[in-house]
Amino acid sequence: MKTLLTATLCVVGGVAIFLSLVWNSMFGHSGWTAEEMVKLQQLDDQVIQIHYKIEAAKSRPGQSSEQLEQKYQEAIAVRDQLRARRDAALESPAKTASYLRYGGIAVLLAGIVASFVFKGD
Repeated sequence: MKTLLTATLCVVGGVAIFLSLVWNSMFGHSGWTAEEMVKLQQLDDQVIQIHYKIEAAKSRPGQSSEQLEQKYQEAIAVRDQLRARRDAALESPAKTASYLRYGGIAVLLAGIVASFVFKGD
């Protein structure tokens, strides 16, 4: 019974470590599409273009850049929301893989320690 317990702990720990290694390749980009990536790149380009227009309007006396400033702030807000969605979609599988890895290491070590403890019995 004790041998079965130690073997089970070692196998479960090993399986968890293996799953952590392949988890990102299986679920690495869940929830994040190529269309969203293109939209994010376009928003980045738009923010840069508006920023240059604002700087150009500031250098010319008598030109108002209030509308451009408002458009700039709106574009930044949308871009930041999209970046937050991207980061959440990419971080979630990495966190799960990390939990699997360290949990698997802990269970494997518990199995190894248990095998030494029960070795005399």
